This record gives sequence, C-alpha cells and structure tokens, in this order.
Amino acid sequence: MKPVLSPYVWQPGQANRIPVDKGAQFVPPGSPIPASMVPPVGGGTQAAQAPVTPAASYEPGAYGEAVNLPVVFAAAGALLALRRPTSGIRSLLIIANSIAGFAITVGYDTAPNIGSGLPIASGGNLFLDQKVPQNDIWLFSPAAGTVQITYMIDNISKG
Repeated sequence: MKPVLSPYVWQPGQANRIPVDKGAQFVPPGSPIPASMVPPVGGGTQAAQAPVTPAASYEPGAYGEAVNLPVVFAAAGALLALRRPTSGIRSLLIIANSIAGFAITVGYDTAPNIGSGLPIASGGNLFLDQKVPQNDIWLFSPAAGTVQITYMIDNISKG
C-alpha cells in the first residue's frame, strides 16, 4: 500500500499552489480553493506583481560586464597583466592558467618570479569574487603560452 504524501485534494481547475503575494493561507483538505488564489485562464499572474528593479539600482558587486583578457607570454618572464582600476571597483577576478606543464605566479603591485608570488598550477585557476584585490596584477610564467584573465568593474565610488 502506497502512503498518501499530500494532505490536500486538489479539484480540477483549482490551483495547487498558494501565491506568495497572498501570504500563507491554510486551506483544509477537500475545501475549495478561494477564487482569488486560482490562476486566471490562459496563464498570467495573480494580483499586482512587484515593480521591476532597474539594473542600475542592483546591489554593487552583484552584477557587471565581464571582460576576457588573454595574456600572451612569448617567452619566460613577468608581465603587467591588469592595471588597478582608475574608476570603479574590481568586483570579480579570475586567472586561469592554460600553460601546459608549468605553474605561473601572481604578484600584486610587484613583479613575481619563480620563488615569489601566488602560484597557480597548470590547468588551475584563481577565482576571487568576495574580497577582490584592487592592485596591479602581475603574472610570471616560466614558459611561453597564454593565461586567461576575466574581470568585472563596478562603476561605483571607492568611498
């Protein structure tokens, strides 16, 4: 014998959900659903919907335009990969090492070398979306190849 998983009996043409804008209302099992809770014929929504928030008023750091930046190393060495933002705040930073067989190192405001900086293994990445450094980003590679950087800038004051 299968257990009855739902205490509600939904009649044809009645909604099987309680709309959020109506609040939590208890409908006893077998009772008809109030007309105000039944969706209109042909779909649509019930009651007034919350106004749409324009993109400009979203919380800073939540949205932005991503920029993909390939950093090409012709040979081993250090490169200034990304300058500090001149306006706005960097809200996302992803550095992906696609140089086969070699770890790269990341430096903030200074050029790293083999023994210094934050290492990123071959095929690895550095993903920062909460506490994102605003420094100049330097990369050191011990071999030729390409490293991908993705970043976002929120155009708000650094206040």
